[in-house]
Amino acid sequence: MAGEADKAKISVDQRVTNLINRYSVIGGVVVALIGAGWTLYTWDEVAVRESQKPFLEKQLQYYIEASKVAAKLTILPLQSPAGAAPEETWDWAKQRFWELHWGELVVFEDKDVRVAMAQFGRQVTEVEKCRPRPEECLDAQARLKSLSLELSRAIRASIQSGWGYNLPSAN
Repeated sequence: MAGEADKAKISVDQRVTNLINRYSVIGGVVVALIGAGWTLYTWDEVAVRESQKPFLEKQLQYYIEASKVAAKLTILPLQSPAGAAPEETWDWAKQRFWELHWGELVVFEDKDVRVAMAQFGRQVTEVEKCRPRPEECLDAQARLKSLSLELSRAIRASIQSGWGYNLPSAN
C-alpha cells in the first residue's frame, strides 16, 4: 500500500511539475509576443514621426517667419523712414506676407492657420487703402495687433498638434 501511495504522490508531483513547465513555456511565449508587439508598435510610431520630421521642421520655419512678418506689419510705420533697411519697411513686410500667404504656407498650413492668415490679409488690405493718409490708418493698423496674436495662437496650436506635444503655457 505504501508503494501505491508513493506512486500516486509521484504521479501528482509529476503532473504538477508538468503543468508548471507547460505554463512557464506558454507564459514565456506570451511575454515574448507582447514584447514583440510593443516593439513593433513603438517602432512604427517612431518611424512615422521620423518620416514627418522634415515636413514639420519646414512647417515650423515658415510658421515662425509668418508670425514675424505679421508682427512687423503690426509695428512698423506705414511710411518708411529714410535709410531704413528694406526688410524693416512696411512695404517689404507686406510683400513677404503675401508671398507666404499665396506660396510656401499653402503647402504647410492647417485650416486654422489658413483662416487666421486670410483674416490678417484682409486687414492688411484695409490698411493699404488708407496708407496715403497714415493718420487715418491708426485704427486699421491697431486691428492688425489682435489679428497678429490670433495668427500666432493658431500657429502655436498647429505646432503642438503636428509635433504631438504641448508647448509651455504662453501666459
